Amino acid sequence: MEAIVLSIIKELKLNDDLITNIYNYGSWVYGTNHEKSDRDFLIIMKTDNENKRKRLKFWRDFDYFHSFELRRL
Repeated sequence: MEAIVLSIIKELKLNDDLITNIYNYGSWVYGTNHEKSDRDFLIIMKTDNENKRKRLKFWRDFDYFHSFELRRL
């Protein structure tokens, strides 16, 4: 699992110092995965105020919420 997460961080060119939490969710958490299942991760990062404002506007404009179970890695 750690190798997968590290490769995602590298591919997305994320700064390790800004990552606060990583959660795994989806079929692998529920135990319903199969051989073609993908991995689902939610990466929580520190951000500056300008990015925070943009993100809040996005959620106002894109009012979609999906409930799912998270497992902290």
